[in-house]
Amino acid sequence: MRARQLLIKPVSAYCDLQCRYCFYKDVEKHRSRRTTARMSDDVMQAVVEKGLADVDICTFGFQGVSHFWLGWDFFKNLWRKLAG
Repeated sequence: MRARQLLIKPVSAYCDLQCRYCFYKDVEKHRSRRTTARMSDDVMQAVVEKGLADVDICTFGFQGVSHFWLGWDFFKNLWRKLAG
């Protein structure tokens, strides 16, 4: 069985919780441009399609507290695309 695991950070540096363990704040400091966007529906569609391609099982995980910043509508839309 072919499997794939994806860890996704769909809100970039938008999160402002300042968790001490978060590696992303250090990554963001070294970028030439701050990224505060959230994942678009087009990008989500591409992630789903590529994630499911050529595997039997794909596990989608989300880093951090992204679900608080994205809201349930984001995940409902993701579920529809996965079930689609």
